[in-house]
Amino acid sequence: MSATVVHVEITAVPAGPLAELAVIHPEMRFVWCDLDGLHYGRAPDRAPGATHVWGWASDNALFARLERSRVVAGALLRRADVGPTVTVRPLVKWRHQRDRHVCRLPDELDKLSLVTLEAPGPLELIADDSWSNRLPSM
Repeated sequence: MSATVVHVEITAVPAGPLAELAVIHPEMRFVWCDLDGLHYGRAPDRAPGATHVWGWASDNALFARLERSRVVAGALLRRADVGPTVTVRPLVKWRHQRDRHVCRLPDELDKLSLVTLEAPGPLELIADDSWSNRLPSM
């Protein structure tokens, strides 16, 4: 897969408790890394010792900065043909054992084809490849 450009709506998510992410976004799966390794699943309900979490589901992607047990976040909503654009690029995973310097990917995450969503400015998100394979239903 080569780079693809998709239109999005970029929004700020009001600051709030980290525990609310899983309640507000039950459909999303999140990735974060802490001293116990890389994690994939529902949003953590308490601060995991990480600085950021990335989440996605269908046509939504979220990037959250953790400040203790509170989050400050931005979200993308994919649109068919209006709004600013993000560049969707394949995320290359380490495959050879000697290249795995930190940890293995969780099995469920390793099975996915992942992409990065490069938004305007210094913002980069992670999602699965559905972001480049289809446009949202209208």
